[in-house]
Amino acid sequence: MTSHQPTGSTGPSGPTGTAVPAVSTGTRLDPWYGSYSARTHGMRASEIRALFAVANRPEVVSLAGGMPNIADLPMGRFADTVADLLRTRGTRALQYGSGQGEPELRTQITEVMALEQINAHPDDVVVTTGSQQALDLVARIFLDPGDVVVAEAPSYVGALGVFRAYEADVVHTPMDADGLVPEALDELLTRLAAQGRRAKLLYTVPNFHNPGGVTLSLERRPRVVEVARRHGVLILEDNPYGLLGFDGDPLPALASFAPDDVVYLGSFSKTFAPGYRLGWALAPHAVREKLVLASESAILCPSVAAQLTVSAYLTQFDWRAQVKEYRLMYAERRDAMVGALAEHLPTCSWTTPEGGFYVWLRLPDGLDSREMLPRAVTSLVAYVPGTAFYADGQGSTHLRLSYCYPTPERIVEGVRRLAGVVNAEADLVRMFGTAASRPHGVESPATGTL
Repeated sequence: MTSHQPTGSTGPSGPTGTAVPAVSTGTRLDPWYGSYSARTHGMRASEIRALFAVANRPEVVSLAGGMPNIADLPMGRFADTVADLLRTRGTRALQYGSGQGEPELRTQITEVMALEQINAHPDDVVVTTGSQQALDLVARIFLDPGDVVVAEAPSYVGALGVFRAYEADVVHTPMDADGLVPEALDELLTRLAAQGRRAKLLYTVPNFHNPGGVTLSLERRPRVVEVARRHGVLILEDNPYGLLGFDGDPLPALASFAPDDVVYLGSFSKTFAPGYRLGWALAPHAVREKLVLASESAILCPSVAAQLTVSAYLTQFDWRAQVKEYRLMYAERRDAMVGALAEHLPTCSWTTPEGGFYVWLRLPDGLDSREMLPRAVTSLVAYVPGTAFYADGQGSTHLRLSYCYPTPERIVEGVRRLAGVVNAEADLVRMFGTAASRPHGVESPATGTL
């Protein structure tokens, strides 16, 4: 609603108390509404963040958020390590640092990435405030309004928010049980080129996909790289879950096949602790330079205290054994969720992840995950509706379930509550014949498409 203030009226006070003229295109709730950029007007809260206030109530079983379970970290010993760091290197830890990140941590990051067959130099690593900032920096240096980003269908909601903020046009490419489909990607990029629309970025989560739960097969990885290279598209490989597979060694990263064609994003949030907000980008040399400049303009430098703390953890603790403990814990919780789904929701279909945090579930015909959510929360269970993971309105037939944080017992109880909601909704559909609208071409995992 536009407010029209009379001549001579004033808006908020300036820094010295003098009146500032009101913005005539403001609203009663926000007098500066008309001053925001077009980019700001495109911002909106994610469906996941909007859930947190309700889902964090203790009586609600939240199968929504992807919070890692860090209860098994050796907190007492780690507290001593942090205290010792402040005593011995406090003046360094609490000071400004390099915009690119501390050299010792960047070297350790290359050792972490070596587990996925990436042969990297510390000079090409940029430390960021979580991998979310790395996403933002890549979007900032590459995307102009209207540029095309190709992303998997479905795709990580945090990435979609970044691309939306930079006014990019996200076009989805399909996945199946083996991850991103190279032939479909090739066809899409060819079609876009024929329309005069060049895709600048291919955004992908190849390992234990968020939200799809699937992993890009080893056989497809070099094929995806070849398709992107042939079309001149930079790959943005987002890999927070790569070390959290339940069986076997990590698969080689896309960056291991083509380091000059991939910007690789990593994070310590899932393998250590999210509270330190430390991630990184590994980029081709020229891209790395621009990432550093963009990071310096945004934050000057990442937290030195956080970097030295994570570096001390990597040096003084058996972090590989800790990751193994995480893998065992998450595997147990995955088993609890899949078992509960088989028992309580046999009318649904779902992915069975081999690592990571998430199950992607398809509802029975006629149900809408977004419309059903308020009734689920009333029944004291929360999930994320599938529409959060698409840029084009798809996803109402699906929802994401997270098994990383609740105990196995809470997971089973949450699925039992969810089943009550789903079954009640299905009964209403059968009784009244009110089917949820479904975008064309969105099929269940059982038919080969997510």
